[in-house]
Amino acid sequence: MDRIYKRGGCLFSLNAFAQDLFPKFGLKTGLSYGKASVSASGISVDLDYRTGFKIGGFAEFPVNEYLSIQPEILYVQKGAELNVPSYGNEKDRVHMLEVPVLAKVNIPIEASPVKPFFYAGPFAGIKLGSHYEATIRRVGVLKA
Repeated sequence: MDRIYKRGGCLFSLNAFAQDLFPKFGLKTGLSYGKASVSASGISVDLDYRTGFKIGGFAEFPVNEYLSIQPEILYVQKGAELNVPSYGNEKDRVHMLEVPVLAKVNIPIEASPVKPFFYAGPFAGIKLGSHYEATIRRVGVLKA
């Protein structure tokens, strides 16, 4: 059985530092929305989203005023949930350690307090553990 995890979420960065070319350090925390697709014997099932959290730290190393390299280390909860009224429900939770190395590009806007930016880059993930829980309802008894 293959499980493919998709994730999205929102992150809140706690970083208070001036715009300069010195390394900067900070904390990150936020929500993670996990979803899985399960396929076996040619049958595919999409599971529901399950909310987790993420927390970690980052270092930002400016290359110039527009580009920085930002490695991070994050603890992330991922998972999925399946609810079938006539069958029961299943919950899957995976604990991950993720290490992204991001390129951060700042978008300059003249005379504005808003400083937009975007990230892109690869990451490596290590599974720390997992937890699976199932509740199966008795539907009926077949007599032969």
